[in-house]
Order: sequence, then C-alpha cells, then structure tokens
Amino acid sequence: MEPKRWVKVLFSVMGFIFGFTLSLIVFIYIFFKISSSKLVADLNLRLLAPVVIYIIPIALTILISIALGLGSAIMFLRIIKKQQQSNKHPKINPYIVLFILFLLPVLYLGWVLIPYLEEYANVVSHSYKVTASDCAIVENLMLKEECYINSVIRSKDSTACDKIQTIETKDTCYNYAAEFLLDTSYCDEISDSYYYKYKCYSDVSIKTKNISICENDYIKNNSTHSDNCYIEYATFFDEPEFCEIIKDPNTKKRCIEGSKLSI
Repeated sequence: MEPKRWVKVLFSVMGFIFGFTLSLIVFIYIFFKISSSKLVADLNLRLLAPVVIYIIPIALTILISIALGLGSAIMFLRIIKKQQQSNKHPKINPYIVLFILFLLPVLYLGWVLIPYLEEYANVVSHSYKVTASDCAIVENLMLKEECYINSVIRSKDSTACDKIQTIETKDTCYNYAAEFLLDTSYCDEISDSYYYKYKCYSDVSIKTKNISICENDYIKNNSTHSDNCYIEYATFFDEPEFCEIIKDPNTKKRCIEGSKLSI
C-alpha cells in the first residue's frame, strides 16, 4: 500500500528539517573550533573582512545543509514507503523512531545552540572595541574567554588574560598578548613549557626583529628550542649567518638550505 499524500509530505518535511538541522549543528561546531584556533590568528584572519571569516563559511554551510536535508527527506520517505508496503509489524514503530530523530536536533538547536549564537553575535558585534570589562557580562565560559582574547587583539587590554580560567586558553591569550604588545614578559606566563612557550618567544623575536630573544635563559637551556628559534629567524629574514649558531648539524643544514631557497 502506498502511503497517503499528507504522510509523505509530513515525513519529507521532517526528514529535510532533520538533515538540515543536524548538518547545521555540526558545521557551526566546526566553524567555532576553527575560528577560535591559533591557526586563524597566525594567518591574521581575525583582521580580515567579515566576508572571509563569516559570510563565505555561513553560505557554504547553508548550501551543504540544504543538500543533506534533501537527502534525509528522501531517506525518511523511503523508510515510510517500505513500512507501508511491508506486511510485517516491527516491534518498534518506524514512525516513532523517525519522529524522535527529527525532534532531537531541533530541540538542541532551539534550546542550546540559538541562545549560544545570540550571545556569540553580541560578542562579535563588539569585537572591534571590546575590553576585558565588556567580557565580564558574557555568561557562556567559552565565549567569555574568546572575548578576553579579542580584547587583547583589538584593544590591547593586557589584563584580560589573567581573567581566563581554562589553562590552554590562557596560554593562547598570553601568546597573543606577547605578539600584539611585542612584550616577551607575557611568554613567561605561559604554562606549556614544551612547545607553546618557546613558539611565543620565537614569534616575538621575528615580529620585533630581535635575535637576542632567542638567547634568553628559557630558550638557551633547551638546545632544540634554541636551534628552532635561530632557524625560524634566519629563514624568515634571509640571514644565513645566524644558522652558524645552531648546534645540531642537521638543523644547521636545513637552516642554510632554507635561507638559500628564500633568497
């Protein structure tokens, strides 16, 4: 038996909403992860026009979500057609299963994600002038900490990093503070002593064109960090003479070859 027209329309719409909403949630999550990552800041995407970091990803997200929504609509429709044509009576009604599938992402979007997006939009709208005091009113912890990072970048508010609770985010904030305020004292505050801290000193040495930063006590006490700092500086500024300071022969060779390639 063929399902009634209104049943087909209803479940097609439900399928589309399910696929569209689920896809939207996934892409929004990915977008927030990428937009708040160190990679984005390193590429200075935070300082580019909103069309690059907001409008284009949002447009692509909507298009892909529509495509997946249509795919889900076809899937829902096939399931109810198969059920109508079958003489068997399954223990779990597929109509109920489909309805629950439809309901879960919709409820999540309405109760969790939309309020979060409203708060995010409020933070972003003030991101060009935000200060640490502005961020204090933000309720969501992740958005609040993102706001504090923005206050360092936009307003050069160096007090913001002290207010961040998450260790990893605080390290990221101190790294930005050091880069934007050109002050290695913020690198001293970074807790990650393996990679992040060294990279902070290295980045500031390049931004200030000050090779002596590669000779501070923290970097000098670790030959790997010291060599990496010199190689990054030498290859960035095409100054192979600094490659001679490098202790590890393989790293020294890479440094000299890298400098030649960049000439």
